[in-house]
Amino acid sequence: MDSKERLAHNIKEAYLKSGMSTRQIQRKSGLNFTTILRWINGKYVPNAITLKIFCDAVGATITEIYEGV
Repeated sequence: MDSKERLAHNIKEAYLKSGMSTRQIQRKSGLNFTTILRWINGKYVPNAITLKIFCDAVGATITEIYEGV
């Protein structure tokens, strides 16, 4: 698994662990629904600012996303 795949996997794990739907995360974070899905599916990689916003919304840390939840 390369770093992009690992990041997507960890984003998905944080999303699942949160128990929220992508729509709920969108409402809580203000991030675009499609963008969140693209991260989860590994099509895009978030920049540091948007990753922090995502982490705050799902209750994860950036370290957890990079190293695994």
